[in-house]
Amino acid sequence: FALASAASWTLMQRLWPDAGAQRLADALEPRASLPPRWPDRLPKRVLRTLSWLSHWSLPDTPAATPQIEKAPVPWASSGLGLQLVRAGWRSRHALWVYGGAKTVLLLLLPGMLASAGWMLGLHSGSLAWWAALLAAASLGYLLPDLVLRWQLAHRRHALFIAFPDAMDLLRVCVQAGLGLDAALDRVGREMRLASPVLSEEWRLTGLELRAGASRALALRHLAERVGLPDIDALVTMLIQADRF
Repeated sequence: FALASAASWTLMQRLWPDAGAQRLADALEPRASLPPRWPDRLPKRVLRTLSWLSHWSLPDTPAATPQIEKAPVPWASSGLGLQLVRAGWRSRHALWVYGGAKTVLLLLLPGMLASAGWMLGLHSGSLAWWAALLAAASLGYLLPDLVLRWQLAHRRHALFIAFPDAMDLLRVCVQAGLGLDAALDRVGREMRLASPVLSEEWRLTGLELRAGASRALALRHLAERVGLPDIDALVTMLIQADRF
């Protein structure tokens, strides 16, 4: 009996996971971070150049600071800044890259067309030639706007499709006993594979709540970032339920 009990205890120690060791292992594992922003990986010299070029197409853009990585985001509340945020371009350098791209394409496309015409020996003095150069410059200036509109429509469609599943999961979490803050964080983690876009929005809301923001403020920020009437109605309902 003693031998069987010792063997069973040894097997349980080896095969049964220890709760404390499991918690330590989970704490040591690196947490999944938000998707990296590619403008943040650009060299500082390139960012300063784009900041200088952005003033040609967007005069209201803030100038680049010497410490670019610590610069604030003063444009996030503006109209164009809010569109960039809703499109998912949330780097602090997104406005510089956007404005710099408009200036670069405004000069690059007519230059490429003029070079191609010169190499092909086309007549470069007619009215049609200057109209083609003007059309190329207009296309270069408007191309970032078209890309931004496409990204906005694509992201809103992805959020609209994934929103019902997130609501079902949020209802299940609340009915299971989780608080609203914990349920939002849980939904953000569980929706990571099904809808990375919506998972990022919920996760940002959870991070705001952990940082000390009030629930009403974090939910209002969620509605502003998304810009969908359905999520706006949900946020209004949750704020009223929390208040009353």
